Amino acid sequence: MPAWSLALLSTLALAVWLATGTVAHAPPPPAEPANATLEVARTRVRAALSRVTRVAREIRIHGALEPRRRVTLRAETTGVIQQLLKERGARVKADEPIAVLAEEDRPARLAAAERQVEHQQAELAAARQMHARGLQAETQRLAAEAALATARADRAMLAAELARIRITAPFAGVVTARPVEIGSLVERGDVIAELADDATLLAVAQAPQQVVAKIVAGQTVQVHLLDGRTVAGRVRYVGRVADEMTRSFRIEAEVPNPDGLLPGGLSADLVVTAGEVEAHALAPSQLTLDDAGRLGVKAVDGADRVTFHPVQMVQARADTIWVSGLPAELRLITEGQGLVAPGEAVAVVGDPADFSTEAAGGQH
Repeated sequence: MPAWSLALLSTLALAVWLATGTVAHAPPPPAEPANATLEVARTRVRAALSRVTRVAREIRIHGALEPRRRVTLRAETTGVIQQLLKERGARVKADEPIAVLAEEDRPARLAAAERQVEHQQAELAAARQMHARGLQAETQRLAAEAALATARADRAMLAAELARIRITAPFAGVVTARPVEIGSLVERGDVIAELADDATLLAVAQAPQQVVAKIVAGQTVQVHLLDGRTVAGRVRYVGRVADEMTRSFRIEAEVPNPDGLLPGGLSADLVVTAGEVEAHALAPSQLTLDDAGRLGVKAVDGADRVTFHPVQMVQARADTIWVSGLPAELRLITEGQGLVAPGEAVAVVGDPADFSTEAAGGQH
């Protein structure tokens, strides 16, 4: 056999040995994963489909109840307090006396003034007769008339002075203060009592400039008290000049209080209805704040990524809040919104077809 044939056979034998040995028994390469890129586990949230509905727009302003009117009763003459007929907290009727000063010499001075009027009337009658007979000048008759007028003025002044010893209520109400006691010497202008008319109260608040144009006199207002009571009132006054410090406008609403059960000074929220607006009904827990401090809600888009939507309050109840500023329809996050951030991909729990039956707050 030629030498080149032996070399060829040797080369073929080596190739077969390598193929059946080293190559045949080489370990297989690792299997490729089904997905070359492994996804990070997504946070699970629950969402509900929310649709817009029309609700009344409510303007809520914080304020307080005040008496419709109040007055400070002051002494109109000097004297000593002889009688105190009403204690602090007592109710009085219009023109009912609250305190009486001592008469002192006022009745006697009034009686003297009465006699002086009678005397001047007789003097004037005589002067007219004498003038008619030509026995007196015209000036004497005129002097007699002037003297009678002066006597009558003095009598009226003393009668008014005597009447001033009785301090009476100008209207029905409740005595809120009475700083004097029997025997107190009072001068003209000293405080005798303070009186408040609480048959009708005023719910008073300062409306911000953004909403004052929507409030007009005559509108019905609901007044919510801190103790849970709600009473109805009617706007009677809307300020036309803003407060220099707050740039807000004074709002007054009359609230009937015939039984006197509502005391003045109670904190209250005035709620005025101003037309209708399209809004979404939410549970209070769905509201959140973004990094800029804006009030809003979190939702998920078609790619199941979290989005943030600012909102404006329209109406609020204990368990439901209506807000505006949202699309007509969106998938609101109802559970887990505090665990996710805008832009984050999430795993939405539940069948999207069921979202319409899970709307937070229900359909209203």
